[in-house]
Amino acid sequence: MAENDDKTKLAFFSKFNQAFDSPTHSDLTVVVDATRFHVHKVILGLRTSFFTNATKNGFSEAQDNIVTIREHSIEAVRAFLKYCYTGDYSDSDVIHGTATGCNTAISHLHVYALADMLDVPDLKVLATKKLQTELEKEWSNLADILKEAYSITNSRDKEIRDLLVASAVKHLDELLKKEDFTGALNEVAEFSGTLVIAMKAAPDVQPPPAHSVQVCPKDVRCTRCTTGMTISFYCLGCGFIFK
Repeated sequence: MAENDDKTKLAFFSKFNQAFDSPTHSDLTVVVDATRFHVHKVILGLRTSFFTNATKNGFSEAQDNIVTIREHSIEAVRAFLKYCYTGDYSDSDVIHGTATGCNTAISHLHVYALADMLDVPDLKVLATKKLQTELEKEWSNLADILKEAYSITNSRDKEIRDLLVASAVKHLDELLKKEDFTGALNEVAEFSGTLVIAMKAAPDVQPPPAHSVQVCPKDVRCTRCTTGMTISFYCLGCGFIFK
């Protein structure tokens, strides 16, 4: 019985996806540039109070139930709306044109920025997780990603900024060989400063010893003192003798 109840609930919630951008029963239109999304106040209201506030108090939006979002991309708004209806969004929702790891990561940044404006903290967490997944694959493009991140976020957006710094610390040796990354360090002073502090706080990783003491496998005995003999090594660089 419990299994049937779960299937019934899943089937019910899957219907929300069908309601997305459907004019049927829609009571609100969200406009971005020339694109119009047909949505439902009650569903958006479960995620944010932004649209409820925008359509009351005598504003023009209250009369025609049309809310225009400026300075954010169509893809970011689509991802936000899909999240409202399904609890998630996909990479295909945020990609415009040819998909690459770099522009996918930057698109997740745009979703984060929109979620911050609309005060949707759970979507900020989701966008951060998706960005983290992209960074694990596309860390070599960190220069472009961090420049965009620092241009659209601020110092209180520690989830995103700490994630970028951690990625830089992890791959710093390789990144410092890239001109675009060193250029980004000069361009984004705040990131560079945070990176220096993070590197200072990072635990020192000691390399494994270059030489080790080994006992003669044949248990050779000195003919004069009969003590066990060890094989000695010396460092070709400094001459130090390891016994």
